[in-house]
Amino acid sequence: MAQTLFPDLIVTDLVMPVMDGFEFVRCLRHDAHLKNIPVIASSASTFDQDKKQSLAVGCNEFLPKPIDADDLFHKIQQLLNLEWQYTRPVAPGPLAPAAPSVAPDPPTLSKLLQLARRGRLAAIEEQVTALEQENPTYQAFAAQVCRFTQNFEVEKLQTFLQEALT
Repeated sequence: MAQTLFPDLIVTDLVMPVMDGFEFVRCLRHDAHLKNIPVIASSASTFDQDKKQSLAVGCNEFLPKPIDADDLFHKIQQLLNLEWQYTRPVAPGPLAPAAPSVAPDPPTLSKLLQLARRGRLAAIEEQVTALEQENPTYQAFAAQVCRFTQNFEVEKLQTFLQEALT
């Protein structure tokens, strides 16, 4: 796939069924067209040896699982020399008063907060969409959560969920 797509950056797991991440990176580094693509290795193993070995075979960075979204975005920014640009949503006009935000129960909020801390934005969107379908009173809450996830505002999302818990 790398030879076909020629990506700007690759995030690879170290444990894969056909070829492990170490061998994959070795192959990448021996291909003249792919050898300079930045690679971030990831593994559930947090042994220092795995990190050292992944860097030794040619990975540029290492991220332990579960991947923290902020760490991932920071490493991508560094490796690709990017500057993230965020767009602000256009504020709705004064057509109708905003619906009051009704938050779900504390166990549900805790689960959403755990997902946010792990950077699982798609899973959060699925959960709040299901909540909203089950109970329309969660519509404003779900809309706010989705705004945060779609804008990758993980810290704001965590603060919002934490405040809803208190």
